[in-house]
Amino acid sequence: MRDAATRLLGVLHSIEAYGFRRTDDDDGDVGVAVLLKGDGSWRWIVYGGQHRASVAAALELGSIPIRVHQVVMREQVQCWPNVLNGTYTVSAALAVFDRVFSGDLPASAARWWDDVDPVVSGEDWRTAG
Repeated sequence: MRDAATRLLGVLHSIEAYGFRRTDDDDGDVGVAVLLKGDGSWRWIVYGGQHRASVAAALELGSIPIRVHQVVMREQVQCWPNVLNGTYTVSAALAVFDRVFSGDLPASAARWWDDVDPVVSGEDWRTAG
């Protein structure tokens, strides 16, 4: 846990000092997958650059550069690789998609989350530690 906090603080200090920088390297932007529903609603999931995205959210940056690596369309569930290969049934795949899309925690994580105290001790989180 301390390593993760140290990493986040390092990213925070870098962004505060130099701004949110990007490069054309493979990991130069925050990598995302876009989830799309037929009604046009969408969400994106960060799967590369989570630390930078977390710090940007904490700093309430209005926008950040992202790189879309994948678009997952709910209506094309029949074509998803893990449905085609039998890992997931259509209904199971849609259940996962819908849970992620809605932001709901799985029951096992929700039980854990209920035990977490959301109040930080009043310290400035940027200088704590």
